[in-house]
Amino acid sequence: TTFTATSGTTTITDADGTVAYKNSGTLVANKGTIKTTKASAIKFQQLASYTGNIYNFEVENGGENVYFKDQADNSGTFTIDNNMNIITGKPRYDDAAQDLTVRGHVYVAATSNAVFWGAAGSGDIELGGATILSGGEFNTPTGTTTIKGSLRNMSSGFVSNDAITFAGTGGILEGNLDD
Repeated sequence: TTFTATSGTTTITDADGTVAYKNSGTLVANKGTIKTTKASAIKFQQLASYTGNIYNFEVENGGENVYFKDQADNSGTFTIDNNMNIITGKPRYDDAAQDLTVRGHVYVAATSNAVFWGAAGSGDIELGGATILSGGEFNTPTGTTTIKGSLRNMSSGFVSNDAITFAGTGGILEGNLDD
């Protein structure tokens, strides 16, 4: 099965049970945005021999969890090819060992209902960069966290459970980056 997304925004407002997005075929992302506004906990899954990643991901669901899963046993890396924008919502792992790559920037809005990842995670995270506005929360797992660009934290809700590795050139660090 092939799904061709719009170059604008494709909004997911419902789910099949708890699964709002499942790619086990082909996604043609067209440099568009997949957004969820479903006001309950939902799952985004990439399974089997899928091709294509979400280009931009946006969540505005009132602060509910959005669980990411790549492969049935969580052995893959869930990848977003560009940016993740968290307006309200809590993108996190479906299994603590799940890895995540956001090749672009993660933006966490200025609200306690905007939370990135989960402090109890053990998978690896790779980000192009991150901006956490005052009131938003940002958690790193105990696995490896790599940031390839800037990290700007303006929130007291920054929790780093292990070292953060900075790779690349031209990165900027700003704000309280925890202990």
